[in-house]
Amino acid sequence: MMRPDASGLLGRIGLVTDSITSGPMKDQSQPFVPLKPEGRVMLQGIVNDLFDQFVTIVAKGRHRSVEEIRPLADGRPYTGRQAIALHLIDQLGDEDKALDWMHAQIRDGKDLPVRELSAKKPPKTLLESLERKIGGDWSGVTEALEQVAAYQKLDGAAAILPR
Repeated sequence: MMRPDASGLLGRIGLVTDSITSGPMKDQSQPFVPLKPEGRVMLQGIVNDLFDQFVTIVAKGRHRSVEEIRPLADGRPYTGRQAIALHLIDQLGDEDKALDWMHAQIRDGKDLPVRELSAKKPPKTLLESLERKIGGDWSGVTEALEQVAAYQKLDGAAAILPR
């Protein structure tokens, strides 16, 4: 976690900020207030808890113990080949392999829709989205708006969208 402290800089230019809070730790994540020792302890506790959650999720997802995963989670990046050797991933592949895997996950009557999206640059504005979708013909406005809304809900390169 990075927490800048801009209070010294603000002081040099003559700008003073005051915090009005409902508790002594409420402003400790703000960059305009010097970090108190107890604020550092509180924020470190949050980071430690989030790290423990991450390690637990990886261990569970990889069917391994937390004790096996924790030493691997020291902040370093891994290449795909390294991740395979460490059993952090199953395989490397392209978009077609990812789609094959996703389709295999929803076989046997599971009712999960898969929607393929193109890799075009996302439109910058709602108007650009509409123009791209309907090409000047307003009959497709509803579908265009639905697609823009679906795109906004994605949380990664591939996602399962809600119905």
